[in-house]
Amino acid sequence: YVKPEPWTGYIRIVEKFNNTHTLTPFSLYTHTGGTNMRGRVATENGNQSVDFGVVPIGQWSQLALTYDGARVRTYLNGELKSYKSLTGNILNNTEPIYLAKRKST
Repeated sequence: YVKPEPWTGYIRIVEKFNNTHTLTPFSLYTHTGGTNMRGRVATENGNQSVDFGVVPIGQWSQLALTYDGARVRTYLNGELKSYKSLTGNILNNTEPIYLAKRKST
């Protein structure tokens, strides 16, 4: 669940991060400010970023990012918002999972 306030730039909600971004297996983050959020999954075959659409400001919303080996899907409050095709195993790294941490510059 998230209850966003107005923002600018990139803010991670949850991410299995890697400093090079080449091995970042999954992330859920703000996209270009405003009220848009995006999810990303990476496999050995590539990666896909999928939008959640507009997330209401000041209201609790449930976000879900799923991957089943064929598609990456985003859900907002239980409703499918978007999906993209992707195959392969999710990448792995030894980095921690970050929760609600702003990306440093």
